[in-house]
Amino acid sequence: MRCLLPWGRTGLRAYPALFFLEIPARFGPHNGMPSESHMRRHARLPFDAQMQVSWKDARGQVQNLRAKCLDLSAEGVRLETDTPIPARTSVTLQSPRYGGLGTASVRHCVRRALKYSVGLEFTSLLALAGSGRKRCLDEIQSAAGSPL
Repeated sequence: MRCLLPWGRTGLRAYPALFFLEIPARFGPHNGMPSESHMRRHARLPFDAQMQVSWKDARGQVQNLRAKCLDLSAEGVRLETDTPIPARTSVTLQSPRYGGLGTASVRHCVRRALKYSVGLEFTSLLALAGSGRKRCLDEIQSAAGSPL
């Protein structure tokens, strides 16, 4: 293994690597950042529910799609969709069973086989959330037997 270090104004010169850096398991393999599960402030618990997701696309057209909720926490939710949603898009979540869950920002959208896994972060605190989101979390808490 060789490291490239800057050498004056004329370019780069190669030097042999003299040390190895061991990265603890809690850090991701690609970027040295803590893995997603270690960055969460609240645990996400499995939650199976249908959602309606709405947002405005780059042309200002309202887009709607059905999504399956995979897990939920006080501050975020992971959905499975047939269509990708761009990162940083602001979306509104609605559940036929629970009502409005509020607005959220798309943190990531990753293709998984024939579907997309979409990670969302709610834009409001739980204390300010609508009754739909609180009802979902109450149901998860009673099923899990512990507060989020």
